[in-house]
Amino acid sequence: MNPPSHYRGAIVLTIVSLFITSFLPKASAQESIIGGNDATPGDYPWMVALVDKGRSPASGQICGGSLIGERWVLTAAHCVTNGQGQTVGPGKYDCWINLHDLTDTTNGIQRSISKIVVHPNFREDQFGTLYNDVALLFLDTPVNTITPIDIAVDGTHTADDALVRVIGWGATRRNGSGFPDILKEADVNIFNFGRANRAYFGDLVRGPHLPAGKGDGSKDSCQGDSGGPLFATNGGNPVLVGVVSFGNGCAQRGEPGIYARVSTYGTSWIQPHLDLTFGDPELNVLGRGIEIPNADSSPSRADNTLFGVTRQGRSSNKSYHLANLSGGALIVNAVAARGRSFSVKRKPPVFTAAGGSSAFTIQFNPRSRRKSVRTRIIVATNDPTTPVRTFIVRGRVRRR
Repeated sequence: MNPPSHYRGAIVLTIVSLFITSFLPKASAQESIIGGNDATPGDYPWMVALVDKGRSPASGQICGGSLIGERWVLTAAHCVTNGQGQTVGPGKYDCWINLHDLTDTTNGIQRSISKIVVHPNFREDQFGTLYNDVALLFLDTPVNTITPIDIAVDGTHTADDALVRVIGWGATRRNGSGFPDILKEADVNIFNFGRANRAYFGDLVRGPHLPAGKGDGSKDSCQGDSGGPLFATNGGNPVLVGVVSFGNGCAQRGEPGIYARVSTYGTSWIQPHLDLTFGDPELNVLGRGIEIPNADSSPSRADNTLFGVTRQGRSSNKSYHLANLSGGALIVNAVAARGRSFSVKRKPPVFTAAGGSSAFTIQFNPRSRRKSVRTRIIVATNDPTTPVRTFIVRGRVRRR
């Protein structure tokens, strides 16, 4: 996966392609994350290396992350999306926790990724600036031998000039080369937002963006550090305040690195996922508040399964709800529409808490010359009783 481009010729603080990581020389022990030092073994057991499936951490590490719950890793959205903003499959990467030296996995904990949850408002603008660059990785099994890092829920630790620390296995040279096996650390300062925004030509937004670095360009994160943590020590207990995102090059004078501001998402998006409990959910599929029976084949206006008349070249939408009546969190594995004339316009979130509900939208865009078009909607979840639910929708076509 290639790093996203950035306007004004900047280098994004992101993953480096497998070609680069495979053939560029490793940094020597004296070199460090730009301006930093070797971390002390055991200091950051919650640090995560995102590694290409089937490769060793030493050859396949592409991004960083932070263990924030027994089954949850926080990383950058651009690490787990392609150039079109689409989320990659969870089987593409593994998570390695408690590594210090990428060549030594003796004490490392390897986990597969079960689900990837990208922030719903993640985007990249025409200048390459990333917004809401955060994603959650749901691990296949819990990590219960490591204490997760706490997440920031307010701005207590991010006042101007506050001292914070960034760690990672990213590039150690300003040209984006020199990748170490040993975990590196560097102490940087929170930048004044107005000053940072001027350096970025007004592209930054205070909510999602947190600038940090050194004014003289002596210390910074760089390529390969993306998704990794920026944290405050909080008197010995680390608090995650940022996620490595992007920047105008690496360690440029007067131009800080830009991090996703964790406190913006802490209570509204991250914590609800951490609070999920897992058991056996009970799913109902509803249209206009009316339950749609499984395998229903009689479309009706009453439950939104009958679309009515739509002219060719135009479209119409209908919304449906997934109600999780009891048990643990509902996990949506897929929602699909068979046939050319129907498609999933808006997908439901991956997780819905017990007692909660979520929505998805089906779009009817007639591509058939027939007067009436039917298709089957498929909803696959972790409901143990009926893991795959289906129902028929029908639309009538008005020809041009």
